[in-house]
Amino acid sequence: MAVYIPIRKVSEDDESVEYRFGDDTEQRWGRLRLDKRSGRVVVVEPAPGDEKEFLFGRAARRVFLHWEEGVFPDKTCWAS
Repeated sequence: MAVYIPIRKVSEDDESVEYRFGDDTEQRWGRLRLDKRSGRVVVVEPAPGDEKEFLFGRAARRVFLHWEEGVFPDKTCWAS
C-alpha cells in the first residue's frame, strides 16, 4: 500500500513551526507544532479519523528529519 501525506507550513516564529498535514485526498487535515530547540513534535489539532495517529506519526517523523538538517520547508511530504 502506498502512503502519501502532504505537509504544508502554516506559521513559523523563533521558537516553533506549525504545519498542516493530511491524507493524499486533502479531505482530513490536522496541525502539528515542532519546537525548534528540542525537535519535539506535538499535535495541535488532530486530523479527523486519525485516532491511532497514523497520519500524525509519519508527518511528525518527516518534520523531525528536516529539523535534524536545520531546515523548515514550506512544503514537504511523507511518501512510502
